[in-house]
Amino acid sequence: MLPTKRCVLVFSGGIPVALICTLISEQLWTFWLAYLGLAAFAAGVDALLGLSRKRLTVTARAPEVLYIGEHAALGVTLRAGRATGPLEVLTHLSRGLREQP
Repeated sequence: MLPTKRCVLVFSGGIPVALICTLISEQLWTFWLAYLGLAAFAAGVDALLGLSRKRLTVTARAPEVLYIGEHAALGVTLRAGRATGPLEVLTHLSRGLREQP
């Protein structure tokens, strides 16, 4: 399971926090330790609440036959049980294909 973008940003955002705390005073290193613990806890919650691959079902509806020069639609349905939320889809089209609205 890969970390989410939010998780990576939280952990990478802690690096400047650690440097600033250490530059201000050596005794502030405990704030970095507390931040690291809190960020690890947040990453664990993020992993638990995230959508697993087992719960995601993908159904594709494609035409049975598609001849050269014809146009047809490809329907894709994503189901994730009861999970709802934003979905980001990235399509890769070759030069011979054009993006549809």
